[in-house]
Amino acid sequence: MGGRGYPAWVGAGGIAQAAEGALWVDPPVFPLLVAASFGVAGHFYHSVQIPIVLANVALPALLFVAFRALVGRDDIALMAVVGAVSSGVELQAARIRAKSAATAMSVPVFSVISRLSVGAAG
Repeated sequence: MGGRGYPAWVGAGGIAQAAEGALWVDPPVFPLLVAASFGVAGHFYHSVQIPIVLANVALPALLFVAFRALVGRDDIALMAVVGAVSSGVELQAARIRAKSAATAMSVPVFSVISRLSVGAAG
């Protein structure tokens, strides 16, 4: 069945959303958001990121409204949102650190600096 009527693509190693070899289907709303973003901001790379940025900006406010409706107190709702957002930020930071550590150069920095300084002096 593949994408069940929607275009599907296969995930690769460098793609954050899909595991390698996994089938991935973009939600049908995303192309509409990208088209609207292109219509407003023009056909630029960063225009594609506008819907994602807006969603990331709106998410904490929407979480706060949902938590406040659930618990009925602003202070508890605020702490729940701060905890949810900060744990998500920390998780993403850990992923970035792990990825940068895996792709770091194996040459020690001091040996590169010493070679550059010797080359500059000589």
